[in-house]
Amino acid sequence: MELKKVNSPKRKDVKTSELVALRIRGLSYERIAQLVGMTKQAVMARIKGCLRALDEDLGVYKENKAVILTAAEKKLIDELISKKKIKKANLSSLAYAFKEVYNANRLEQGLSTQNIAYREILEKKEAIQRRIRELERAITSDDIPESGEDNPQSPE
Repeated sequence: MELKKVNSPKRKDVKTSELVALRIRGLSYERIAQLVGMTKQAVMARIKGCLRALDEDLGVYKENKAVILTAAEKKLIDELISKKKIKKANLSSLAYAFKEVYNANRLEQGLSTQNIAYREILEKKEAIQRRIRELERAITSDDIPESGEDNPQSPE
């Protein structure tokens, strides 16, 4: 039995994105190869090469996420304060987009996205501390008898 060599020239007309889309839909590498007229190995190589590039790009993105979000934030601010945008754009949409990018950026930097009333918390803490000091003074003054009251005298 003689094996025939499959002639599979490089198919530059077949986009890698089409190959990836077929694979995402659940088609096997072999079935994709049949559909587009490529070898299974060529299909696998193109898809894996694409995934490798995505992994590299994703790594760069992850390493620079805070910087990217800050840049997006600045771009949205520029849009918000643009006279042309103010006259034409739906500002509530731009404000909402800014809020989302701002919150994502704060989370990326390990900061809170909630408004916390620190002043109110500090005032309550100080009031509690004052009350504790008052109670401590009251306990201390009750424990120490005043000038001989209830103070057994030792025999002389």
